[in-house]
Amino acid sequence: MQLEYLTEIIDCKKVKVWSRSEKGIDSYINDMSFFGWNLEKAKSPDEIAATCDLIITATPSKTPLLKSEYLKKGAHINAIGSDSPEKNELDKNILKNASLIVADSIEQCIERGEISHALSSGAIKKSDIYELGEILKKNIRLHCGENENSVADLTGVAVQDIQIAKAVFKECEK
Repeated sequence: MQLEYLTEIIDCKKVKVWSRSEKGIDSYINDMSFFGWNLEKAKSPDEIAATCDLIITATPSKTPLLKSEYLKKGAHINAIGSDSPEKNELDKNILKNASLIVADSIEQCIERGEISHALSSGAIKKSDIYELGEILKKNIRLHCGENENSVADLTGVAVQDIQIAKAVFKECEK
C-alpha cells in the first residue's frame, strides 16, 4: 500500500524489494508493476540499505533487518512493521545516528516500534523524537542535510488512520 500512495507523490519509478518469501515477492512485483513501477529483487536487506534513498520496512521481524553500517548517507526510512513490543526491523544505531526521528505517536512508540528498542538501549532520548501530528498541526519545517538520515516510526494510530481514510474517501468521490 505504501508504494501505491507514493505513485502520486514522487517521480522515481525504480524500486528494489526484498522479502523472505520468494512467492510473496513475485506476487508483489507483479501487482505493483501495474502502477508503472520498475521493480527489481534485492539480494538482501543490506543491499536495500546501501543503495536506496527511501526505504519502507513492513515486516513482522523480531530481529533487526537493516543495519546502520550499510545505510546509505541521506536515506529516509519509513518503518511500519514494528507494531508490537517484540517486533524490531532497524538496528538501534540507525536511530542513534539519525538527524531526524518522527513518530506517529511518541507515547505509543515508547511502548512498541523501533523507537522503543532504541530508547530502552539508551541509543536515543525521548527529546530526540518529533511527533507527526504536531509537525503537521504547527506546520513545522524540519530539514535533514543531504548526507543525514531520517526515520519515521509509524506504529499505527487509529485517529490518523480514520483521517486518512476520510481524505481518501473524499478524493474518490470527486
